[in-house]
Amino acid sequence: MISGLVITMTVLRSRDAVDFGVRRIARIYRALIVAGLQTLALCQFAPPDLKRGPLDYLASLTLHPRAFGRIFIDGAYGTLPVELKFYAFVATLIAVAYAMYRFIKLPGKKAVMWAYRSLAHRQSVAPDPVGSRVADGAL
Repeated sequence: MISGLVITMTVLRSRDAVDFGVRRIARIYRALIVAGLQTLALCQFAPPDLKRGPLDYLASLTLHPRAFGRIFIDGAYGTLPVELKFYAFVATLIAVAYAMYRFIKLPGKKAVMWAYRSLAHRQSVAPDPVGSRVADGAL
């Protein structure tokens, strides 16, 4: 719930899709650098199977440590690539809505809804709204 609110606030403050992407990536990487360093420091006192080294930390910063034969410095960081994919979807939604608003002159609200519906159906990422299941008698 809070994440959705923060993402919406970022969308509203962003000039365009690129600005949105830069803001979200900056948020992720600032936290990843600081938390990763703290995790690296704490791992030095961990049992041998939980120890991680500087190369694991550096590989984790790429968000694809397995490409370097490493693992995430902590399992919780494994969700970050999924988060980035979601941000890419939102940035695409912003770009399409902006194009609809600017070039086709759809009012802003209609442009956003049209972009969401068209992208969500093509990429199959839109959740099934509860309201449609209630209307069909499924719930």
